Amino acid sequence: MLIPEPRRSYSRDLVSALAGLIRAKTGSASLRDERAMFAAALWAIRWDYGAAAYHAGDYAKVLEIARANLATAHGLDDGRKEAVSMREIGHYFFEVGERPEAKRQYEAALRIYDGLHDDEGVADCLNEIGAVHCAMGERAMAHEAFARTLAIRQSMRDEQGIARALTNIG
Repeated sequence: MLIPEPRRSYSRDLVSALAGLIRAKTGSASLRDERAMFAAALWAIRWDYGAAAYHAGDYAKVLEIARANLATAHGLDDGRKEAVSMREIGHYFFEVGERPEAKRQYEAALRIYDGLHDDEGVADCLNEIGAVHCAMGERAMAHEAFARTLAIRQSMRDEQGIARALTNIG
């Protein structure tokens, strides 16, 4: 049994964006800053709504929300939010059985995380890519992705991530 990476909450992003909007109304923030804070809050709200849709099995809604969030993230020029949105699109395609498209989305997110030097994001993507290879019967490629995940999790001293990677390696 493969163990997926845990779904993260972006409620902290929402609180931060809303606090920024409140400060903007009492300070000298520009309209552009206000719009960016609103967009970030909207992204976080959609994320939580999409997570609920995922857990309910409403994958069409997940795809709709993830695509809207990807567009918002592009507008914000926020690479992390773009990568998270791409991973969410990948989850949709994985769940509906379109493994090659899921892999394409995970690999696109991986390139972004790699460019941001975000080890956690890289490890998450590699784990997801390994799951795709496993589902497609490509055991050697799955093992390679899980081994890379393990190495990153070990360098991060992430005990839960190490345990997930070891379980996935088998």
